[in-house]
Amino acid sequence: MNFKTTIVLFILLAIVGGYFYFVEYGNMTGYEAHELQQDNQTIDSIGDPVFTDDALTGDQIDRIELTRGGRSITAQKQGDQWYQTKPVRFKLDSYTPDAVANQFADLRYVQRIAPNTTDEVADTPSVAQMGLEKPRAVVTVGIGDKTWTLKLGRLAVDGHGYAQVEGEDTAYVVEPAIFGTLLDQQTNDWRSKSLGSFDAAGSDRITLHTSDGDLIDLHKLEGTWWFDTDTVQRTNQEAISELFTTLSGVWITGFIEDNPDNLNLYGLDNPHLELILQTPVSPEIYSDVSGSADHTSTSNTLTHRLKVGRTDLEGKARYATWSRDGETTLAVFTIDAATADSLKRNTDDLRDPRVSTVDAKDVRGLTVTQNGETTLHILRDPQTGYRFGEPKPAFEIDYSTTHALIRKLCELESTAYTTALNDLGEPVAQVTLGTATEGDVKLAIHRTGDNHTFITEGEGVGYIVEGGDLVQQLTGPSLSLRKRTILDVAAEEISRISLRRGDNVTYEFTTGDTESGWTLAEHTDFEDTTLDALIAGLNPLRATDWLAEPVTPSADWTALSLELKDGTTTELQTDPVSRQATVTGAGNGFILSQPFVDLLTAEYRDRSLHLPSVNQIESIRLYGGSVAVTLSRDGQQYISDHGEVDQAMAAKTFDTLAGLRVQRYVAPLHIIPEMIDFTLEATTQDGDKVTLRVLSGDDPELATVTIDPDHGADYKGWFTLRKSYVQALRTALTDLQSPTK
Repeated sequence: MNFKTTIVLFILLAIVGGYFYFVEYGNMTGYEAHELQQDNQTIDSIGDPVFTDDALTGDQIDRIELTRGGRSITAQKQGDQWYQTKPVRFKLDSYTPDAVANQFADLRYVQRIAPNTTDEVADTPSVAQMGLEKPRAVVTVGIGDKTWTLKLGRLAVDGHGYAQVEGEDTAYVVEPAIFGTLLDQQTNDWRSKSLGSFDAAGSDRITLHTSDGDLIDLHKLEGTWWFDTDTVQRTNQEAISELFTTLSGVWITGFIEDNPDNLNLYGLDNPHLELILQTPVSPEIYSDVSGSADHTSTSNTLTHRLKVGRTDLEGKARYATWSRDGETTLAVFTIDAATADSLKRNTDDLRDPRVSTVDAKDVRGLTVTQNGETTLHILRDPQTGYRFGEPKPAFEIDYSTTHALIRKLCELESTAYTTALNDLGEPVAQVTLGTATEGDVKLAIHRTGDNHTFITEGEGVGYIVEGGDLVQQLTGPSLSLRKRTILDVAAEEISRISLRRGDNVTYEFTTGDTESGWTLAEHTDFEDTTLDALIAGLNPLRATDWLAEPVTPSADWTALSLELKDGTTTELQTDPVSRQATVTGAGNGFILSQPFVDLLTAEYRDRSLHLPSVNQIESIRLYGGSVAVTLSRDGQQYISDHGEVDQAMAAKTFDTLAGLRVQRYVAPLHIIPEMIDFTLEATTQDGDKVTLRVLSGDDPELATVTIDPDHGADYKGWFTLRKSYVQALRTALTDLQSPTK
């Protein structure tokens, strides 16, 4: 290779090296440059400050103007919050502008360069070669009226970047962090994706417009939200708080266009929903951050406006804008469609469903007037409880029933509403609630088809409620509020109990020296826990309702006679089917609860059959129709004469048989083979046999059974069992009778 060739190669290498130095590395991202700088330790990474003005500190910077790619934005700080003010006004995520401010004020250089005046590659690069002739970005920061401007050029091969302060001839090789912050992000990424945090307590007014033409206007007065209507209409404070929570949860999924020429393109000329929110602010905060408008002379509130337009092509997002009063710029963005639709409310969604705001504990009186006459008058004293006022009926009031009535009235909620009050006609009744806190609260009750409408005096909405039980109790006879305690007898007061069932089975209980304190005539053992439950039900015994007339018992009614230690007797007679009852001295008939009627008709004789234990039973044979199966014990396993057996099923059969308890003993029947559903024959290890024959029947809950032998008790030969016991006993047989077997 000759000398000329060598010179040419060096020149080519210099050109290629210069290209990579000034072009390829100049296009590196700030992140890549920062990483490169971390790996390159040949240049001091600390350097000297570019700005020596003591007035320039990051926390004092209140304005940032950035121009890059032919687009300029302006951000301004208001308190601790940054806002973009040009080309549109929008709240920013303060992290990025704070980072720009700090990086700008603390910017350091590692080299100062006096650029040459040509574009040729040389030891000293030119302005064009450093990318400062046409900067990649120009950033200006301001503190009050004072500003500082910095131009950002290319990134150098060692990870640093070229920058120049406006008004200076010198260029700097500076740290790359500010390049990454200003160049690697889209300016839209600076914007906050949240509209803000809002709550009902921090707002004064909210308005909802929908494309359907609905308009809801709400205002707050003395801490309570009301519909802005000519008449008083209460709102659901929780529903309004939930609306604010939903608004605070709106998240921007993407920014689409700033200051669009055609809102119709996004369905924002006639929005799907428009939400207008007014929040109070101090005068200094209310002033426009750009200084171009000051509204404090007319109002101390800010009006925010969210417009929600059509969905995007995928239907998963809706276009929207968010602005406040006095602003002429708009940024179109998208929000989740489901969230946007959840902001939509109708008037009834925001109504207070309560018929009245009266608390039951504050009620001191209730008066019902019908056709100008008082039909029910209740007074309440916090110390003595409830009592009837004039006109007084000839019986005492029942505290719990009356309290439940007033509580139900005070907690009554509507299922629908009406504001067409003039169409309701005359009320069927007027109810006045005397309260300790609100004075008299008057309610008018109107019939509305099968329902009723309640109107609180002074309000402009009717509350439609379903059903008429409450209205019937308010407007019907006061007998429904009669004291419902029929008997109040403690166990220690009773000396004798006689219970005769409708099937003529009679039980005679007397006090004795047994563990339970009672003995049953002609029976050593009996169901003492059932007797205890019966006696507990007498202390006190309460009717579930009163009948308008006395009732006449018949022979198939149960009769419970009580003889007390003071010599008095009382008899209670009850129809087990209708639960109608009468008691000595009661006059009117009444209705008893089903659980107590069940105790009156219960089996008090010993319900246990005392069959052999599981360990004593050697085998169980089941047969019905032409099918039979035998289950036997073989050590700890069960075997079947039909092959493999389900161990859990077999164990359940043995356990159920050993633990059988009858539902009730019954009179013997004359049976024929066709009546038998299946037969169970159990053989013990001693060779004893027990045979159960289960009869077919239509009762869905009980089956009639006969047992042989009767184990020494005549009444135990026939009884009823719950069908669940029967099904557990016959499972092995049922499996064989299945069509799939």
